[in-house]
Amino acid sequence: MKKNIFYLLLFPILFFSCKKNDSDLLIFDQQAVKEDSVIRVYLKDNKISANKTANGAYYYFIKEGKGNLVSIGDSLNVQYTGNVLYSKVFDSSYFRDKAYPVRIGVTSVIAGWTEALQLMREGSRAVFIMPSRLGYGTSGSRSGNVQIIPPNAILQFDLEITYLKRQ
Repeated sequence: MKKNIFYLLLFPILFFSCKKNDSDLLIFDQQAVKEDSVIRVYLKDNKISANKTANGAYYYFIKEGKGNLVSIGDSLNVQYTGNVLYSKVFDSSYFRDKAYPVRIGVTSVIAGWTEALQLMREGSRAVFIMPSRLGYGTSGSRSGNVQIIPPNAILQFDLEITYLKRQ
């Protein structure tokens, strides 16, 4: 009898906690579908032919590099320009006239960069358009009190690998 009461009390807790997670997943899925649609319209309107990764980023090469593909552990120097899709540039290594050093799997970068860079070779230059879940997600990015990248922002990065060293 005590066992049955325990299960009767446990069931509503599990049921309602699952419902919350299910609704969170539904909202996440709806956001992903919305962002994918925005990206596809952008590509079509700009007559851009792009590939799509398994995680939902779109990309196209401006210049193909030579040599090995980037892999976990490699050290790179990356020149980049980042902007929110349909908006202004929020950061660029060109502003500082210095490539950004990255060690794949070690340096803290957004998930979209980790995926993107592993599709490239030294000397490659490509444009990646990333859904918010591969960027700064629902939080966006702030510098002090200033919102630099809004929540759920679709990001566009022009990435160029200027140096690659195998580890």
